[in-house]
Amino acid sequence: MTHLIELQKVFFQYKGNHALQNINLKIQEGDSIALIGPNGSGKSTLLKIINGIVFPDKGQVVFDGQEINAKTLSNTNFSKQFHKRVGFVFQNSDAQLFCPNVYEEIAFGPRQMQMEENEVNNRVSDCLKMLLIEHLKHREPYHLSEGEKRKVALAAVLSLNPEVLTLDEPMDGLDPRTKRFLKELLTQINKAGKTIICATHDFEYIQGLFKKVIVISEDHTVIREGNLEEIISDEPFLLKHNLK
Repeated sequence: MTHLIELQKVFFQYKGNHALQNINLKIQEGDSIALIGPNGSGKSTLLKIINGIVFPDKGQVVFDGQEINAKTLSNTNFSKQFHKRVGFVFQNSDAQLFCPNVYEEIAFGPRQMQMEENEVNNRVSDCLKMLLIEHLKHREPYHLSEGEKRKVALAAVLSLNPEVLTLDEPMDGLDPRTKRFLKELLTQINKAGKTIICATHDFEYIQGLFKKVIVISEDHTVIREGNLEEIISDEPFLLKHNLK
């Protein structure tokens, strides 16, 4: 398997404080990876770096053989293709939803990619059906429940059919039924060949969805990676690093 994403000696500071230290990762095409770690360990920052939202102070991020930095993403064509291939669902849906209604929200990405309007409509319809939110098509995002907002935010990302889907605490604040629905959907997306990287602390719902775990410590560095079942069943390790 090829390494689709590689982080090499990545360091990042936020307002003078360490957020990530010496991160070295290789992520393969089709991987399903859970990022776990205590609050403030740097999981969200790592996802933002993978998505080219922020850039490392030191080190390199490589996607499909091409370094991702401010210079490469200043090229409009390259940036457009990169953001089409890698999608990010934020923890706070309100930070992601800004259009007047759900249809426009899901159509925004394809329109930015200058797709024909009939193709835009097809993609929006497919995503509405996939997320079971056709009845929300004309609703304003700010009038939706938290679970509905999360589904719309996910639909807006999936409308571009990205190869890599990154999610920041997607189960946070959701009812059990919505959690089960999202777990099943993400499992099917991964089985279809998409790479999934997800920051989470919800151990009940990550079992059966992710194959690998990357553990980030309070010191903002990777302290362990490997098989999910093996790591989350290691009670002494989880307790020692404030993961339970």
